[in-house]
Amino acid sequence: MAMKLTYSVQEFDDKIEQAYRILLPHQITAIDAGILKWKFQNNPAGPGLVAVCRTGEGEIVGINGFQPGRFQNNSGNQFLAYQSMDTIVSPKARGQGVFSHLLEEFYKSNNGDVIYGFPNSQSARGFFGRLGWTNLGTAPYLVRPVRSAYFGRKLLKSFPDFKLPSFSAKPGNSNQITRFDERANKAQAATIPQNSTCLVRSSDYLNWRIFDKPDNDYVVLTDDHQAYVIGSVAEKHGGNIGYILDAFGTPKLLPGLIAAMVNYQSEKNADVVLSWCLPHSANRQAFRNAGFFNLPNRLRPIEINFGARNLSPNSPDMILLDDWYISYLDSDTV
Repeated sequence: MAMKLTYSVQEFDDKIEQAYRILLPHQITAIDAGILKWKFQNNPAGPGLVAVCRTGEGEIVGINGFQPGRFQNNSGNQFLAYQSMDTIVSPKARGQGVFSHLLEEFYKSNNGDVIYGFPNSQSARGFFGRLGWTNLGTAPYLVRPVRSAYFGRKLLKSFPDFKLPSFSAKPGNSNQITRFDERANKAQAATIPQNSTCLVRSSDYLNWRIFDKPDNDYVVLTDDHQAYVIGSVAEKHGGNIGYILDAFGTPKLLPGLIAAMVNYQSEKNADVVLSWCLPHSANRQAFRNAGFFNLPNRLRPIEINFGARNLSPNSPDMILLDDWYISYLDSDTV
């Protein structure tokens, strides 16, 4: 017999934190470090929301988190969007459509204009089907191999491992910073046009996203505050993966600054460096000059899709991917 289940949308509290600990035990270390309070309570765009499924006895058996962000559309107007994340259903409640009901409850009980996210191959069918999202395409992976074995051993287990030579832009001037200020806002104008649809990357947002994140391991390099590159290295997908979360600023400085970040990541034993960059983005050529190229689908570590859905009649038009600017900075998993 199906359990009696109820649904609600609320702000984060101690009971939801406890539910995270039970339903997502692999996040306990991050929760202890304060990741949930950072995500849902300290966000400069406002408090996050959580869709909750409870049994008749009040036990939480399903959650879906929603992190707010200030966006601009292709007319330069700002709007509030929520990123869907952290969806989990207890085994005891599976088979009752909890995943769909959580999102449908959120559609009815939020103050936002848009919901967006990055569904993987398992969840994409639901998001882009019955849940009404628009599929804006797969994540725009670029790659810069650093060592030979990461991809070579996908073809031959005994493939030798050695550092690959570089025939791209030489590393430029760079200094590491530990805080953004208004100069970062100015630098973005060279990379992100005012008519882009994107998350507003203000200095307040960047400081929260990068430097205030608990247990952050990000490195930010700048060339005289005219260009910035944000990176990290993590052990994932069967190797040490370097990530460039974003690169923005004066076009002539970006290739050398990206190359400096790759050098840093190589010193941290990265096997490969990944980035997200759409074909029409103004910084695409800088990545190409720094030795990055398209990552074929068959070599991608995971299938990630990008999609969104309007939440109100006044929501902006988001159908054209050519209007968007996205990077790994928009992902909640890097």
